[in-house]
Amino acid sequence: MKKFVFLMTIIAVAYGFTVAVSAGTTGTPALEADYAVNEVKAQNIIDRANEKIDASIEEAYEKAELILMDYENGLITEEKKDMKIERLIDRLQTKTSRIADKAKEKAASLGVEVGCELQTVIIDGREVLIDPLFIIGT
Repeated sequence: MKKFVFLMTIIAVAYGFTVAVSAGTTGTPALEADYAVNEVKAQNIIDRANEKIDASIEEAYEKAELILMDYENGLITEEKKDMKIERLIDRLQTKTSRIADKAKEKAASLGVEVGCELQTVIIDGREVLIDPLFIIGT
């Protein structure tokens, strides 16, 4: 699946490059090719970051399930459960924000602008906003 997405990204970038060159952009073809290459590199950075974010969310779900099981089995109080869930959420948001910020910085160094579209994740009935990435443009 990753190879297919990567291939489609290359095709889309190549198509965009062809359209941009045929539309008579002010840049040289070599410069346009550099932008296309940088955009593909940035997309790879973003894809890896989003994979890490997804893995972090999945890990948080698993940890939350264990906390909830401990609570349901009477091993921890409701107060302790809530405290552990809040700490888990804080760590998830900190970790995913750090991943996103690093990816944005790397993409920016390639001249590619990256945006975030907040995604809502529910952990123990609490809404958590996580920021997966996407390319805005060069």
